[in-house]
Amino acid sequence: MNSAMTLYFLSGIVGVLAIAVGVLTFALARMRRRVDALAGFSPIPVQSEGGAEGMEHNLVGRMTRLEEWAGDANGRLETLHGVAEASIQKVGFRRFNPFEDTGGDNSFVLALLDRQHNGVLISSLYNRDSVRIYGKRVERGRTPYPLIDEERAVLKETIGE
Repeated sequence: MNSAMTLYFLSGIVGVLAIAVGVLTFALARMRRRVDALAGFSPIPVQSEGGAEGMEHNLVGRMTRLEEWAGDANGRLETLHGVAEASIQKVGFRRFNPFEDTGGDNSFVLALLDRQHNGVLISSLYNRDSVRIYGKRVERGRTPYPLIDEERAVLKETIGE
């Protein structure tokens, strides 16, 4: 081969290698953006001194903030758990007619209980002349007050017995 042909041949190889390097650089940058997106951080500019160290420092900072956030979240979760335990979680309701001389089921019993079956029974007894409302404390599914049949039934249904 003569020197001109060798020069063309080498120039072609250098051109192909330059294109390959460009394509690989583009693919690497695209892959880095995807990894950064998956890891949840923006691309880190590579510095001339210690690009890997900069990335490590950034990741350590992010992990520290994530641990702080998780600790805060655990505290909030414990608070919400306490509120949920004391909140009304079980509701029972029944309408009924306690007196033969009134029409319709205008009286009712309402049970409002938390997870441990603590709460209140609210009863409304309707007759032609008046409406009476009674509240009875419930502790662990029991009450020290006498119950009418409808109250007893609603309390049992609400507790799930």
